Amino acid sequence: MSTSPSTESQAPGVGSPVDEAPPQLDEFSYLPASTGEPGGVAGSFEDHFPKGPTGSIRQRLVDIGKAWVGTPYGFGGSTPGEELDCSGLIQQAFKKIGISVPRISAAQARLGKRVGLNKLQVGDLVAWDTSSRNSGADHVAIYVGNGQILEAPRPGLSVRVRSLHDDDFKDGAWGVDMSDYL
Repeated sequence: MSTSPSTESQAPGVGSPVDEAPPQLDEFSYLPASTGEPGGVAGSFEDHFPKGPTGSIRQRLVDIGKAWVGTPYGFGGSTPGEELDCSGLIQQAFKKIGISVPRISAAQARLGKRVGLNKLQVGDLVAWDTSSRNSGADHVAIYVGNGQILEAPRPGLSVRVRSLHDDDFKDGAWGVDMSDYL
């Protein structure tokens, strides 16, 4: 029969010399510095523990854009909370997650592979070419999932979330797969 006490029920540190204190840990010292903004800096707390229901960068992009719902449309606008146009909304949302995209809707629509609207993933773009005044897309939006988009529609309206509907298909809308960026 052994006379040494059982270690199974002892708490850590029990039986240690009294003058040997356990090391003090700064519980946050292992986390990299962050700017505090969504997306933060590379290697930030948010990069390791992303926000949003799915935790994906795609969902974070959508969450950032949704925070600007109600911002008035302004042609050429690129200031969240003040005024945004469609491409300004896209550019600023991507900027917040650390991705630089062009300012013009036609250039944004060329960023990824063109796909059908039934192939969209959260964070992909939806583009329209409804004007003869320029070549390429003249309106863009972010696909938020469940058949909905986030857009800065036109003068007199504000940034909003709305459903994709049959008119979008008839108006020549297409999807832009953003997998190379997200």
